[in-house]
Amino acid sequence: PMPNTGTASSALHRAARAVRAVCARYDFAAFVEFTQRDESTGQPVHLSAVHREWERRLATHDRLQILAHVESGKSNFVSVAWVLFQLGCNPNLRVCLISNTAAQAEKLLRSIARQIERNAALHAVFPHLRASTPWNVNAITVERSALSKNPSVFACGLHGALLGGDDAGAAAQAARRTGAETESPPHQVLRC
Repeated sequence: PMPNTGTASSALHRAARAVRAVCARYDFAAFVEFTQRDESTGQPVHLSAVHREWERRLATHDRLQILAHVESGKSNFVSVAWVLFQLGCNPNLRVCLISNTAAQAEKLLRSIARQIERNAALHAVFPHLRASTPWNVNAITVERSALSKNPSVFACGLHGALLGGDDAGAAAQAARRTGAETESPPHQVLRC
């Protein structure tokens, strides 16, 4: 008898998806294209050459300022996808999202939280990336082995109070030093 081509096709699709999920665990570009969706169309994100350059710079520079046009994907690429990928690779990380205002930073944190709660593709890549406590408007914690009193991701405005020890305070000071109110540029500036 002839094999059911629908069943074979479905099995092939599941196998290809599993391979893409494994690749996404180790490659940020593959992660973005596998887990992220365009907010307006719902279609998978396809990275352009400029996004791949951002990825290269993110991986090789401790500090990076990206200057690009509105709607180029800066926030989703760096503040959401990069943070999700880094937490998936190391759930013990602590991240501080610093934006011009607390409301802007909290909006990015909500996007991260929603993806951890609901993104099936994200869970195919990092099944262990799950919510823990606290989980609120300005701080979320993922399940992790580290016994830390501080959240995994904290959101605040540029001049807001920072909680979380010396490393978080140092990050805020560095962000403030490289912010708009100073003349000195950050370590690396990428203009698009």
